[in-house]
Amino acid sequence: MSVGSGRVAGKAALVTGAANGIGRATAMLLAEEGAAVACIDINGTQAASVAEEIVTAGGRAFGMQADVSTREGTQAMAAATVEQFGCIDILHNNAGIAGVYEPVHRFPEDMWEKVIATNLTSVFLGSKAVLPYMLEAGRGVIINTCSVFGSFASRTLPAYHAAKGGVLMLTKQMAVDYGPAIRVNCVSPGTIDSAMMRSVIAQSADPAAREQEYKDSNPVLKRIGDPREIAYGVLFLASDESSFMVGADLFMGGGQGLFSSP
Repeated sequence: MSVGSGRVAGKAALVTGAANGIGRATAMLLAEEGAAVACIDINGTQAASVAEEIVTAGGRAFGMQADVSTREGTQAMAAATVEQFGCIDILHNNAGIAGVYEPVHRFPEDMWEKVIATNLTSVFLGSKAVLPYMLEAGRGVIINTCSVFGSFASRTLPAYHAAKGGVLMLTKQMAVDYGPAIRVNCVSPGTIDSAMMRSVIAQSADPAAREQEYKDSNPVLKRIGDPREIAYGVLFLASDESSFMVGADLFMGGGQGLFSSP
């Protein structure tokens, strides 16, 4: 890991949901490209482990437990990042959960509230906590993890679709309010290999068939995406290479949503 050089060299980044999947891959890649990284997750032990990997490789990082669906958690993570690094240049609002697969009339209300809080309210609260520091500095980049499911429907996942659709429009709205000094964009992954996906597969009646179903859902590339592939999209949006992008949705779906099934 090269400290002091790279596409985001000298920047301070805060990544939520950093314990695994896209969040972990993004935290590692941002550090490789020169950023100091705050690794935030509801699982503080795993967040600390990711930070330790970065430090061992020669980067700067710390791990922290925080519930990003709460004001207290997001305020604490922002304050800790500024205390450690002096500023926040990059915010990646990435934390999220899938919830359960049920249509609306059977969908548990408590699960609805949890999915919306974790996937959408966290973006609002995380941004609200970090924006004052960015506004004071007169600069910043916010990248929200949306989803291909923020743009088109699938069966029996109402809370997730509603939350990700909200993330997409909140991204565009914040881009209008905070540009040009602060750029706000989002990235929309398709089916990505993650702990969340593996948990769904393991709980299926036929795990092999379920995994094949995930692969088939990416009709062009015909495979499950790797978290690091999405991390490169986040890195692009975090870097000056995307300096003319604002309110954009970087669609990384492996073919999901590209065309209609016959």
